[in-house]
Parts: sequence; C-alpha cells; structure tokens
Amino acid sequence: MKNIKKLIIILMAILSFSTMTAFAEEFGNVGSITNQTIEDGSDWIIVNPGESGRGIIIQDENKNPVLTVDRYGAIYIKGKLFINDKEYTDSFKGAFTPINGFIYSLLAVSLLLHIVSFMRKK
Repeated sequence: MKNIKKLIIILMAILSFSTMTAFAEEFGNVGSITNQTIEDGSDWIIVNPGESGRGIIIQDENKNPVLTVDRYGAIYIKGKLFINDKEYTDSFKGAFTPINGFIYSLLAVSLLLHIVSFMRKK
C-alpha cells in the first residue's frame, strides 16, 4: 500500500511538472517588428505584439510614454484614453441612476439584515 501511495505521488508530481512546462513554453512570445512599405510608397515600422504583453508603448527620450496602444485597440496619448478621436473621461453618471440606487439600497438592507441575524445567533 505504501508503494502505491508513493507511486501516485510521483506520478502526480511528474504530471504537474509536465503541464507547467507545456504551458510555460508559450509564455514570452513577443511578436515581431518589421519595416514595410505601404501603397503610397512610404516606409512604416509595423509592430505585432504577439500573444504576450498588453500592447505597445512608444516613449520619448526621457522614457515617458507618449503613445500606448493595447492589444484590444485602445489608444492612450500621454496617459489619456481616446476612443474615436474623443478623450474618454471617467464619469460616474451611469453608476448612480435611480435603478442602481434602488438596487444599492436593497443590497445595503440585505447586508444589514444578515449582520443582525448573525449577531442574534451568538
């Protein structure tokens, strides 16, 4: 019985190490950087971020991010998010609608009732 337990432990260790190495081999695939000429004859640097990493950051001489493009297509210029050529500003107007306020109040009452019932049990 002891030999079977040892064998199972060894097999589980081998299986876990093999799965870690199988998944780790794809980590770090960074894509490519190429120089391409487009239709109008101008040369452009084409950057493909690949499967790892969040996106591409273009920095100035002082290593400050000037332009950031994430892998989902969002564009950040000097840390500000732009969507369809318009700056996206944080707005909480949608978070505090009357319906959301009603749901928040129900959640607060429910939490309060649970706390009161928990205190009564002791």
